[in-house]
Amino acid sequence: MSDSRTYSDVLETLKTIPPPLLPPGKSFNPDLTAKIADYQVHPTIEAALHLLNHDLPSAHFLVRHMQSPPAIEGMLLHGILHRIEGDYDNARAWYGNVGDDETGGQLLDKAWSVESGKGKGKAMEFVDKVEKLKEKDDGDSEALGRESQNEIRTVLSWCEDKFGTEKWKDASSAWVKPDERIQEIGNDMHGVNLTQSLKRPTRRPDLSTFYSTVNEAYGDEETINNPNSAPTPENVTASFRILADAYEIILTEHGGDNDALRNMIADLETTAGQPPKEREGVPESFLVDLDRVAKSKLKKDDKCPICSEKFLDGSYSAQSPDLITSKMAWGVLEDKRTPRPAGTVLLDDAIQNATDKPGPSHLKRDAKNKHIILQPQPSNSPNDPLNWEFKTKALIIFTLITTMTAVGGIVGMLGTAGRILATQYHVDYPTFVKTLGPPAIAANAIALFVSSSMSAVYGRRFQIFVGVMVIWINMLAGYFANSLGYYRSLGIVNGIFGAPLELLIAPIITDMIYVHERGRLMALTAVIGVVGGDARLGVKYLYIISFGVLVPFLLAIFFFVRETTFERKRIAEPTVIAGEGSYEVTPETKDKVNHPAFNTGGDGNKAQDVLTKEDSSFKSPNTGGSSISIKSNESALDVKHTTRQNLALWRGRLTDRSLIKAFFQPFPLMIFPSVLFSTVVNGAFITWTMTSGIITHQVLLYPPYNLKPDTLAYIGLPGSVVGLISSIVAGMASDWLIKFMARRNNGVYEPEYRLVMMIPAVLFSTIGFLTLGPLYARHAPVAQLVVANLLFYLGGPFASSACVTYLFDTMQYASTEAFVATSLFKHLFMFLATTYVPAWFAKVGPVQGYQTLAILNLAFASLAIPMYVFGKKARGMVARNAFLRKASRVE
Repeated sequence: MSDSRTYSDVLETLKTIPPPLLPPGKSFNPDLTAKIADYQVHPTIEAALHLLNHDLPSAHFLVRHMQSPPAIEGMLLHGILHRIEGDYDNARAWYGNVGDDETGGQLLDKAWSVESGKGKGKAMEFVDKVEKLKEKDDGDSEALGRESQNEIRTVLSWCEDKFGTEKWKDASSAWVKPDERIQEIGNDMHGVNLTQSLKRPTRRPDLSTFYSTVNEAYGDEETINNPNSAPTPENVTASFRILADAYEIILTEHGGDNDALRNMIADLETTAGQPPKEREGVPESFLVDLDRVAKSKLKKDDKCPICSEKFLDGSYSAQSPDLITSKMAWGVLEDKRTPRPAGTVLLDDAIQNATDKPGPSHLKRDAKNKHIILQPQPSNSPNDPLNWEFKTKALIIFTLITTMTAVGGIVGMLGTAGRILATQYHVDYPTFVKTLGPPAIAANAIALFVSSSMSAVYGRRFQIFVGVMVIWINMLAGYFANSLGYYRSLGIVNGIFGAPLELLIAPIITDMIYVHERGRLMALTAVIGVVGGDARLGVKYLYIISFGVLVPFLLAIFFFVRETTFERKRIAEPTVIAGEGSYEVTPETKDKVNHPAFNTGGDGNKAQDVLTKEDSSFKSPNTGGSSISIKSNESALDVKHTTRQNLALWRGRLTDRSLIKAFFQPFPLMIFPSVLFSTVVNGAFITWTMTSGIITHQVLLYPPYNLKPDTLAYIGLPGSVVGLISSIVAGMASDWLIKFMARRNNGVYEPEYRLVMMIPAVLFSTIGFLTLGPLYARHAPVAQLVVANLLFYLGGPFASSACVTYLFDTMQYASTEAFVATSLFKHLFMFLATTYVPAWFAKVGPVQGYQTLAILNLAFASLAIPMYVFGKKARGMVARNAFLRKASRVE
C-alpha cells in the first residue's frame, strides 16, 4: 500500500492550487512533481494529480500511451489536458471519442453530474466557454475554473475507486495499443509511430529522480535558481538517458517486441540529444521586483551576490540601462516595478552606436536620420499607412485640415452675426448664445461616441466623406432659415456630422505618422478652429457661398483621403530598449525568451536575435515539446491596393471589433491618468480660449465698439496668421525637443517630455488674461485688443502639441477612444461656458472676469508638473492593473 497519509496530504496541497483552466499550464509547484511520481500509483491517477498541479508535460508523458479503449480515463484526461493548453479542437476530438464509448459516456455523465447521455454535450459546451474566455475574455473565469477542477477531481475519484491507490510497480497494464484512427492522429500530432501490441513489462521505472532533475534543469516561471548551480546540459542528457536505459531493460526482458516502449525510448533519446543550450529566462514578475539603483552609487568592486561578477564589468554590467537604470530621467520618476510601460520606446540609438555597443539593427529607421528608430514599427505591407509615400500622407493631412478649417468657419459663422440675429429675433446676446450653442455642443458630444465606434469597425474615410456631404447640403438649407429654432437645428446637424472631422483627424495622423514627427502636425490641428472661427462674412448669403465653397473640398476628400484603418500586428513592433543585450518582449514571447543576464554562453544579444529572426521558432521543455513560433509579419505578402480600391467609400467591416463594445470603451478610459490629465488641462485650456472669444464678441458687437460682423471677421485675421505660424513653430519645437531629451536619456523616449510644451502655453495664455481685463475695462482701442488676443493664438498650439500628443503616445492601442473620452469633458466645459459665461461676465465685469480666468488657467495648468514627474509611475500602475489593461485593449 502507498502511504495514504502522504497521499492525502498531497491531495490537500493540490486543493490550495488555483484550478487549471487556461495556458500556459506550467507546473504550479515543481516540488510536487517528483513526489507524485514517487507514489507509483496507477498512471491515470498520477496524470490527474499532475493536471491539478498544472504540470501538463508530466501528464502528457503518461496519457499519450493511453489513447484507446479500454483506457477511457486516460483518453478523457488527454482531452482535459488539451483543453487546458488551449488546443480546443483536439480537446473536442478526445471528448467526442470518450463520449462515443459506453463506459466513457458514463464517466462523462458523472464528471458533469448530468442525466445519462448528456455528459458529452455538457463537456463540449464547457470547451466552448473556455475558448470564449481565452480568445475574447468573455466569461466568469472563477466559475469556469471551479468547473474545471470539479471535472478533474471527479475523474480522479473514479480512478481511485477503480484502480485503488496502491503502488503499481508493474504499470504496463495501463498502456493500451492505439486503434488505427488514434494511431494516425498520434503520428500527426507527436511525430511518432504508435503501433503494434504491447506486452506487459514486469516492473516500472522510478520517475521521481528523473522528474526532479528535469524540474531543476528547466526551472519554473515562479522559481528563480542560481544558473551556476543548475544542472549542466551533460547532466540533463544523462538524466533522460538513465530513464531510457530503464525502459531498455524492461524491453529486453520481454523479447524486444514492444513498439510502444520502443517509441518512448526513441523520444527520450531524442530529448537527450537536444539538451537546453541556455538557462530559460526569468519571468516578468522577477524583473518587476528588482531594486534598481543609480550607477553612480555603485563602487568599482561591488559584486553581484548571485554570480559574483562585478556590476561595472562584463557583458551585463550596470552600463546597460535595461538592467540598472537611473531613478530620474529629465525629472521623470522611474517606475522600478514596470520599467517600460506603454509609451516608453527606444527612439534614438546614436549613443549606443557611438560607444560601439550593438544596437537593435533589425529595427526600421528614419531614412534621413539612421539613428532615429521608427515608432511605431511599420509592417512590411504596402497598404500600411506608415509605409505610404510622404506626398500621399501630406496630401491627406492638407486636405483634412483645410476642409476642417472651412467647415469650422461655416459652422461658427453665426458668432460674428450674433447681434444681428439677436436683434432680429428680439433676444439679448446671452440668450442668443444659450439658445444656439449648448444644443449643438451636446449633439456633437454624443456623435463623437458613435463616430468612434463606427471608425473602429468600418473605418474613417466613409464617415468623413458623408459628414462633409451632409454639412454641404445643410448649407443650402441654411439659406431658408427664418427663426432661431431653425438656426439651432442647423447647428445641431452640423454638430452631429462635423464630429467625424473633429474626432478623426488626430487618429488619422497617428495612423500615418511616426512618434518623432507627430508634434508639428498635432499642433497644426489646433489652428483649425482659430482660422475657421474667424472667416465669417455675414448671415444668410454666407450659407449660399459656403455651399459653393465646400464642393472642391468634398471632391478633394473623395480623391485624396484614403482609408487609414490598418490592423497592424503588435508583434511587428518590437520595442527594444537601449542597452547591451536588453529587449522588450511581447505577450506572445515573454515566457519563451532567455533573459541575457542568465545566458550561459554566447552572444549577449541572443535574446534580441531570437525575437527578430523571421519565421523563427523554438521549443520549451515545459510545454511538452510544443513549438512556439514568432512569425514575420504576414502582411509582407499583401498586394498593393489599386487606385479603384483606394477610392472605394464603403468597404464593409474592416476589423473584428464589436460595435457595442467600441461604443462604450471610452467610458472606462476616463479614469486613466493620462486621459484625465489631457481632459482637464487641454479641455480647460480650450474652454478658457473659447470663453475669451465669446466675451470678445459680446463686447465688440455692442457699444461703445459697435463693430459689424464683417469687421469683426477681418480683425480676427491677424490671429489666424499668428496661430498658423505658432502651430508650425510649436510642432517643430516639440519634435526637436523630444528627440533632444531622448538622445540624452540613452535614446529612450518618455511621453512626459511632450508636457514641457505647456510652459509657453501657460505663459502666453496667462499674460493674455491679465492683459485683456484692464484693456476692456478702460475701453482700449481695438488694435490693442487684437494684439492682446494674439497671445491666445500663440499659446493654443503649444498646449495642443503637449496634451493631445501626450494622450496619443500613452494610449497606443485605444487612442481614438481616449480622444473621445477627453472630448466628452471638453464639451461639458464648453456647454457650461456657452450657457453661463455671457451672463456671468456681464455681472462681474472684465477685470474680475479675466482675473478669475487667469487663476483657473494657472491652477489647471499646474497639474502638468505632477503629471510630468509621476506620469511614468502612473503608466506603470496602469500596466499592472488587470482592469485598466483590459479597458485599454481594443477587441
